[in-house]
Amino acid sequence: MRHVPFALLPLLALAVPAHATGGMSCRTAGDERIEIDLGMGRTIGGSIFQVSMRVDGREVPVRVAQSWLHDGQFLLMLSDPGGNRIEAVMATSVNGDTFDGSIRRGNRRHWIRCYES
Repeated sequence: MRHVPFALLPLLALAVPAHATGGMSCRTAGDERIEIDLGMGRTIGGSIFQVSMRVDGREVPVRVAQSWLHDGQFLLMLSDPGGNRIEAVMATSVNGDTFDGSIRRGNRRHWIRCYES
């Protein structure tokens, strides 16, 4: 019986939880450079657990108000940390290895491309 715990060690090493996470990085091109980096779960019902947004190199504090990743589309709404003001709304569709679409910030609309990371 003394050797049973040692025999179970290899099985316990296999029983660690999987870290099913990934991310996405989105960038605009043009005069106003918007960059969004997301950390997200890759499980059923996975959610975005980290988000950052920079506009022309300046950090803009945001939180995810709503998001949707389904059937080749990725939609994202970002608000200020208090949830009082919408900072950006993004709508993209899968295009090969990327998600391409648009982002609206204020009264301006920009083309944006997202890469999985």
